[in-house]
Amino acid sequence: MAWTTTLTEQLRYYLNDADSVTYSDARLSKFIAFAAGAVFTRLNLTSTYTVDTSVPTISPDPSSNLGISGLLVLEAAVIVIRNEIKQLAITAGYSVKDDKSSIDGKAALQAMKDLLKSFEDKLADAEFDYVYGQGTIARAVMSPYTSG
Repeated sequence: MAWTTTLTEQLRYYLNDADSVTYSDARLSKFIAFAAGAVFTRLNLTSTYTVDTSVPTISPDPSSNLGISGLLVLEAAVIVIRNEIKQLAITAGYSVKDDKSSIDGKAALQAMKDLLKSFEDKLADAEFDYVYGQGTIARAVMSPYTSG
């Protein structure tokens, strides 16, 4: 199966976007391609993989390498959540107090920031494990999607 199918589906489930779809497959594929560019640059894999974000394409197909696949999904999730935080900050980053009532939209924004921190920590751990270990942490992200 191509990365545009498997990694997009994995990212969709990781973001909890399966039931009421917010992002199209094409948009998620684009996020994964941007993530691939970032991950391959950080890990010095630019000579191994070629990324074109305009199409988007990644070659060779990274979905056969579970360690790399996990890193791409985690990085794409970080990118998506950062995007959502920027959008949410416009409408939820406020607090209104009036005599006996108050409305505070900051809690939703803080929850998204906490989620982002969680994803960033998982990504950092997975990258460390990929570079210095066996890549097993990133594989764990993908384990619900593999049969073996």
